[in-house]
Amino acid sequence: MRQNTTLSTLLKALMLLVLFTAAKVGLAQGCDPKWNRVKSSNCENSPIQFESNAPGRTTYEWDYGDGFTAGPGSTTALMNPVHSYSAAGLYIVTFKGTGAAGTCTDTVMVLIKESPKVKTRPLFNLSQCFLGNKFCFIDSSKAATRPIPSKILFV
Repeated sequence: MRQNTTLSTLLKALMLLVLFTAAKVGLAQGCDPKWNRVKSSNCENSPIQFESNAPGRTTYEWDYGDGFTAGPGSTTALMNPVHSYSAAGLYIVTFKGTGAAGTCTDTVMVLIKESPKVKTRPLFNLSQCFLGNKFCFIDSSKAATRPIPSKILFV
């Protein structure tokens, strides 16, 4: 009889532990940092808008993967920062958020493309731009020649 009581007490304690852990996990909110593809251009020297997407976090820290970091801090500028990359390549950005919801760390991959070299020449030597709705420059730019990987990588 004593063995059944001990087993019953042990099972109740185990169930309480599972319920407590499940409740604690349910309260913790994840983070999902991203770069906003609508507000950003992924070319060299163009601003990339990052978004923390970390509810319950009040301190933010970013490592942009190119030797530059931002944070830790709690300003809106650190919550959703803007960063530019000076060279084409694949960058792995690390985000860390802390606050009442706990600490979360996640990564974002950003593929920066080579910027085209813009070359213009005058269309008419004696006219101003947009005179009579005529453009006065011809754009002879060529797309970047560096091969860009055709596969999209997800982390």
